[in-house]
Amino acid sequence: MKSFPAGLTVKLTLPFTDQNGDPVSPAGLSYIVSDLDGLPVVARTVLPVAPTDTDTDITIPSRSNILAPGEISGGRVVTLSMETANGIYQQRETYVLRAYERLVPPRNSFMTDAAAQALALDIPGLTGLAGANATDREAALIEAHTRIARVPVTPVLTIYYRRAKVYDRHSWPDVTADDFRTIHQGLKRALMRAQLREANDILASDPVRDRRRAGILSQRTGESSVILSPITTTETPASPEAMIELAGFIVPGSINPHSVGIIL
Repeated sequence: MKSFPAGLTVKLTLPFTDQNGDPVSPAGLSYIVSDLDGLPVVARTVLPVAPTDTDTDITIPSRSNILAPGEISGGRVVTLSMETANGIYQQRETYVLRAYERLVPPRNSFMTDAAAQALALDIPGLTGLAGANATDREAALIEAHTRIARVPVTPVLTIYYRRAKVYDRHSWPDVTADDFRTIHQGLKRALMRAQLREANDILASDPVRDRRRAGILSQRTGESSVILSPITTTETPASPEAMIELAGFIVPGSINPHSVGIIL
């Protein structure tokens, strides 16, 4: 699927083919552009066509590729209608629109992409993250944020460990950018480091690690014998490396400590 920065003019070339990929010869052409919810953003528009044409160019103006306020990504669906002697055929193409800044704290990340790259330099072993391109890195960080946000965490206010506000999947959506700037700095840094660890875990392929986390202690290919562990790390929302970064901030009783091997 093609991807474009939001707010720019997009030009597509659609072939005159049916659903089987066979060529058709349209006598009339028109198209409509909709958003991902099916709402039209460009009304039906008629295009010229010649008997020798095999495709057509469609230009979607920049004003039709603007994301709604607060949106980080979106998309458009272009539907081309081809009128022939046998009926009307349709050709569709969907493309993605992305904001220039994909990581927006705290909505879908605990830090910006620039901050993530800077902090990653202080953490050794993030080989998966270091070797990823910008698109994969940002996607992994967004997914890592989703997983980390499922872990109930809370800052420590006093030496008596009185717990304050709990941040989890229910409360994070209500935390504004201004709120996040004033969050407990120790918790904030733990969240950022955990996000990096989780993003690296997502990008780093390790079949042996994945089998162990699934609870597979041993596996034999001959006659397919598999031995499972009674305790697996799938009980936690994130990887053990990420959970360790959050140690001391995880709400007591919300996570099984045996599943990650840490003291909460």
